[in-house]
Amino acid sequence: MAAVVPWLLTAPLSLLYTLLPDDMFSGAPTGVSTALYLAGTAVAAMANAVFMGVALRRIRPSAPRTAPSA
Repeated sequence: MAAVVPWLLTAPLSLLYTLLPDDMFSGAPTGVSTALYLAGTAVAAMANAVFMGVALRRIRPSAPRTAPSA
């Protein structure tokens, strides 16, 4: 259950894991599967953060610019 929470928090990009074939990691050692899961979750989190930052900058109105006072 603990591995599901990061997976859902980094959705929708992390949901691409569901498109992978079931037997893709069947022959891989447990450490490799864990490392790929953690790396994929980290990449999904970074991509979501970049997307949200860009969206926030486009949505937020810019501050009014005033001339400097003398």
